[in-house]
Amino acid sequence: MVYQYYCKNLPRPDEPQYLLWNGLPAESKMTLKDLESLVDECTGVSKPANARTDLQKQNLANILGVMRFSERLLVRHLQAATFLFREIAERTTQDAMRSRT
Repeated sequence: MVYQYYCKNLPRPDEPQYLLWNGLPAESKMTLKDLESLVDECTGVSKPANARTDLQKQNLANILGVMRFSERLLVRHLQAATFLFREIAERTTQDAMRSRT
């Protein structure tokens, strides 16, 4: 949610919206590489600091300031939040449906 507050590209405003705490929707075709590209677009995290735009530097500093982990872990944390939360939500929903039948 912190990432989305600053970057607004996961999802983009013109894309279908979803509850961020659920992770990606089940029907999403996003890959790990797609996610890396979005994070890099917003923060420039894959580039040397002097190659980042001022906005990328500020976004990265803001996100890391709130989240309190190193920039080398940013993509990994977002991968976990985005894909793992989707899996947890799917399993929870499936388990709830099974227990009702």
